[in-house]
Amino acid sequence: MSMSKRMLFGNDPVDDHIREKLRKDTEEFLEPFKFKIPTRRKNRLGRGPHWDPYWRSCLTAAGGIGY
Repeated sequence: MSMSKRMLFGNDPVDDHIREKLRKDTEEFLEPFKFKIPTRRKNRLGRGPHWDPYWRSCLTAAGGIGY
């Protein structure tokens, strides 16, 4: 097993301090990004009470994912 796998996924108590430091560093890094984006939106264009079929593709395009 590689060193990184042993530290991240192993159960050796010797590596507990490394796992704890990585967990804290990751939480601090991700803190500014804790907000939710709705993945569904009511269609407000007067087409009825249906979900907007283009909302998910708009989110994908805005995030630059897959394009």
